[in-house]
Amino acid sequence: MDVVTTKLPEVVDRLGSLLALLRAGREAAGLGDDEKAELMIQLGGLASATAGAAASLDSATKGNPDGSVRRALEGPAKAFARASEAFQAESERAAIAFPDDAQRRALDLAPLERLFGEAMQSADAFWRAGTAELDRLLAVRIQGFVSHLWTMLGIAAAVTVLALAAVVLIGLRLSRRLSLLRRAMRALAEGQPGAIAGLDQRDEIGDIAADAERAFTDHEARVEALQRERQEAEVAAASRRRDEMNALADRFQAAVGDIVGEVSAAAGRLESTAAALTRTADLTRHNAATVETASTQAAAGVQAVTSATDRMGSSIAEIARQVQASSRIAEEAVRQAETTDARIATLSQAAARIGDVVALITAIAEQTNLLALNATIEAARAGKGFAVVAQEVKALAAQTGKPTDDIAAQIAEMQQATQDSVTAIKAISGTIGRIAETAAAIAGSMDEQRTATSEIAHHIRQAATGTGRVVETIAVVSRGAEDTGAASGDVQGAAGQLAADSDSLRAEVDKFLATVRAA
Repeated sequence: MDVVTTKLPEVVDRLGSLLALLRAGREAAGLGDDEKAELMIQLGGLASATAGAAASLDSATKGNPDGSVRRALEGPAKAFARASEAFQAESERAAIAFPDDAQRRALDLAPLERLFGEAMQSADAFWRAGTAELDRLLAVRIQGFVSHLWTMLGIAAAVTVLALAAVVLIGLRLSRRLSLLRRAMRALAEGQPGAIAGLDQRDEIGDIAADAERAFTDHEARVEALQRERQEAEVAAASRRRDEMNALADRFQAAVGDIVGEVSAAAGRLESTAAALTRTADLTRHNAATVETASTQAAAGVQAVTSATDRMGSSIAEIARQVQASSRIAEEAVRQAETTDARIATLSQAAARIGDVVALITAIAEQTNLLALNATIEAARAGKGFAVVAQEVKALAAQTGKPTDDIAAQIAEMQQATQDSVTAIKAISGTIGRIAETAAAIAGSMDEQRTATSEIAHHIRQAATGTGRVVETIAVVSRGAEDTGAASGDVQGAAGQLAADSDSLRAEVDKFLATVRAA
């Protein structure tokens, strides 16, 4: 009954929710539209749940022909309905006061609490009466199901016994007829023709016997025809198989013969290639040995050139040092020549001054000669004694003039020699300067030569290193050539073996084809 299991709990939940909502609304500081709408929804839900419970109870009482449900639930249901209606009316009265905050806070919920308690008590009584009636109805219904079940089982057992009896009778009759028919068919199958039992019957057994007789007759005819066809087919198949085997042997011989021929030719070419490869490997090994020897000699020569270049670099460095020393000595000689030139210039100036003195002495001598001439003239006029004096003066002047002339000549020669010395020293200075320039140029060239020699030595060392690597590489090539020679020998042997195997394969193929054609 839904009124007890579903509707009654729903009404109780609605009552509790409505009371809780009213309690919360009275204690709240203010109510919004949502709270007011929720209150109206709860009131409507309570009314709907109460109406649903009443409808479900009415449906349950109408569905109970003996009226036991009405007698058991009518009193508790009416009590619960009155309590619910009273609670609903009090809730609606309280809801009217909710929009006004003052009335809502002053609202007395004690009557509502009391009505809720009465409703819960009546609901409990209604629940107890409903569950008791529901248990009674279930027990009655179960008893009815059990009685009906035993009745149906009795009927089914009786029907089963009758059916088994009919099946046994029919089976015995059919078994006897089928046994006769089976013996007749076995006799026909064993080649013992005879009358088939049951041909005179007008039922299914008679039809089966007639069909069996026709089947065996047709079977014998078909067996004979099949035997003739099988023999003809075997002869044709043997001929066709022999032709196909011959054709297959021809195709196999053509295909395998071509393949074997190609393999033999390839083996021959491979053997020729292996021989050529062996010759090439021998030639490569010989050339590698020659190149290795030449590379070793070249490496030794490069090492010797490197040593000679190092020594030449050392010699060039020593020559450059000596040239630089010569350049410094030439510069010192230039400076000394310039000093000597200055001194000779000073000497030339002194000789010039001596010349001036000699000129002065010459002038004095000439003046003395003039005085001697005057003295001679005066002596001629004065007498012999003064003439002697004049003669002496003249002789003295002559003696003075002669040394003076000698001194002048010597000074002139000295001036000329000094001038020649100055010229020679200037020439020497120029030559020494050019020598110094040449020495400087030689020193620069020697520096460049030393740099070039260093670069040559560096490149020669690199060449020596590369030559060493070439020697190592040639050694590797030589070993590779030896390995290639060994491998080519193996390939040549394998090619020979392949050629022999191809010949053996050709012979075996010929034997196989002969066997196939003979089959």
